[in-house]
Parts: sequence; structure tokens; C-alpha cells
Amino acid sequence: MENIKGDIAKLLKLFGGQKQQEKAQEKDQAKKPPSGNKVLNFMPVAYNDDQEYKSLEETILTDSCGWIFAELEWEEWLKLPEAKRPILALTSGPGTGKSHMAAAVHDKLAQRAKEDDIGHTCVGHFYFHEQEDSYNYFLYGVITIIIQIAETNNIACKK
Repeated sequence: MENIKGDIAKLLKLFGGQKQQEKAQEKDQAKKPPSGNKVLNFMPVAYNDDQEYKSLEETILTDSCGWIFAELEWEEWLKLPEAKRPILALTSGPGTGKSHMAAAVHDKLAQRAKEDDIGHTCVGHFYFHEQEDSYNYFLYGVITIIIQIAETNNIACKK
């Protein structure tokens, strides 16, 4: 019974967060560069992945993904010249924490992008899920990332 109450409380918090997010999105849209709106209007509709990301942020255990940034492969990937740096992809079996790791990597790279005055660093994220139609098509992932880059990097849109 105690587990059910806890689960219901989590669901209510999640639904309440969705309503707050909708209001925040309206305010955030006004802050985005005009180029982002142009790209958004040109693209087909794809599901907004922000709720999934926020859910991951709320459920990640503190310091659980820090080991990634101490790995030699991470350091080597960062040192590669931008033109030769491949896409960073996290792969593993179901339930191994890939989504939480991806959120931690996204946060680390988003911080680098904010510090990049030239605008060469672009960061996007999409979480694939087999069970959800809007999360299991590669095209939706590409559309989502293009929109994220357009909304956060005005320099990339002008190129």
C-alpha cells in the first residue's frame, strides 16, 4: 500500500510538472532566436522531448554518471578536432542507465556550448524508446535535434 501511495505521489508530481512546463515553454519561446522559429515552422511536427529530459534529471542519482568523464575514451573524444569528432552515441542493453548517462553527457556538453563564444559547439539530445511511437523513429530524433540546435545556436542557423 505504501508503494502505491508513493507511485501516485510521483505521478501527480509529474503531471503537475507538465502543466508548469507548458507555461514555461510559452515564456521560453519568446526568448529563442528568430532563426529557431523559422526552422520550427519549416519542420514536420515531432514530439517535444523536454519532458523526458526533465524526468531523467529528477530521477538521476547524484554523482552516478561522473565516472564517464574520467574515462580515457571521453578525454580522447574531446581532444579530437571538431571536424573529425564523430557523433557520441551511448549503447547498451535495456535498463542499464543509458538515458541517465545521456542526460549527464548532454549537461556537460551544454555547459561547453554556453562557454563557446564562437558558436561552434552545438548540443542536442533525443531519447529513443521502443514502447512509444513518438520516441522510436529515427526521423523524429533528427527533427528534434535540428530544432534544439536552431533554438539554442543562432550562429549555426546562419551558416
